[in-house]
Amino acid sequence: MRSLNDLKVYTKNVTVAYQNNDINELKDMASNLLNIYYLDHKNKKVFFQAAIACNYYMDFTNINLLNKNDVLRLRAYFSSIKNWTRENIVIFGNVQLLLDGEYVYATARSLLSCLIDNKNDDDFINKMAVTSLLNAVFVLIKKKSIKKACKLLTQIKHLKCINELHFSQIRIKYAEKVFSCIKRKNTQEMDDFLADLKSIGLIQQANDFALGFSQMKNIYGF
Repeated sequence: MRSLNDLKVYTKNVTVAYQNNDINELKDMASNLLNIYYLDHKNKKVFFQAAIACNYYMDFTNINLLNKNDVLRLRAYFSSIKNWTRENIVIFGNVQLLLDGEYVYATARSLLSCLIDNKNDDDFINKMAVTSLLNAVFVLIKKKSIKKACKLLTQIKHLKCINELHFSQIRIKYAEKVFSCIKRKNTQEMDDFLADLKSIGLIQQANDFALGFSQMKNIYGF
């Protein structure tokens, strides 16, 4: 079983660039990793590192640096999963923008079913799985698949492990505010929610949500 430190190889550098809003660094990182992968197509780790960098770059630019064959390889990888591991949960949670909405939803349902059927007692896996599933909710919103996003969020809220995951509960509240604001074409509920987060000391979280919500406003035109 891959440890948390082992899995950080996929996201450590790209997360720093993303948090710094360094679009050029993300593009350079993605391009360099893709070039390494194209020289050795058997190097799966580099392929997934490249895909994750491409995903973060796409979040800022809406440009997918992967070619069609790369996307097909991603789809094939997730389609072959029978038992979700820590590794493929982390990879899925960080490449979803590169895939079409229908496939993101179908793969999220697969992960959700596994989480329900296995009744996993591993808190770490549960936390990662819920994080990836909530990522899928926001990706579906960005791809304007609102009904699927709502349905997936409802199913996540019914998971038994959700009561123990306080940060995920905050993200669920945030998602609900996003849905409401999109429906009403009004930002007041989100403004109040972000103000509440800041009032209890969650300033960075509020700022991160504000950045994500600014993308939603641009996508939905309000």
